[in-house]
Amino acid sequence: MGRPACADCAGQLKRLFAPQSQADIHRQLHENAVPALRSVCATIVEQEWAQSEVETHDDLARLTIKLNEGAAMTYEVAAKTRALAAYTAREAVERRRSVTWTLVARTSGVPGQRDLSGLSSDQITRDILGQIERWRGRP
Repeated sequence: MGRPACADCAGQLKRLFAPQSQADIHRQLHENAVPALRSVCATIVEQEWAQSEVETHDDLARLTIKLNEGAAMTYEVAAKTRALAAYTAREAVERRRSVTWTLVARTSGVPGQRDLSGLSSDQITRDILGQIERWRGRP
């Protein structure tokens, strides 16, 4: 019968149905998110548009952009854990539930967070650029 129509979406479907491990998310943080942050930072610094730096830690990477007039923006990517849904009374207590790990992004001045789990470095770069556009007041 051939290959299913959504063969290219296997990674995204896996993320939706199977919990991700801490090791998977740390790998995504350091192999996908950190290079994206560093690429954006390097371009900003090379072009002398603003001061910019990237900080990295085990569970977190942060891009900070500072303009000469004092305005600043931070874009933070972090490995986070959350309890999965409970399907029995025994699992209802949160500490007894299985957990999944996600890679989330937060931007200063923007409420909430975005799930970046499973995204490539290029896709994360596009998210960063979208947040910079929002910060700079462009549609």
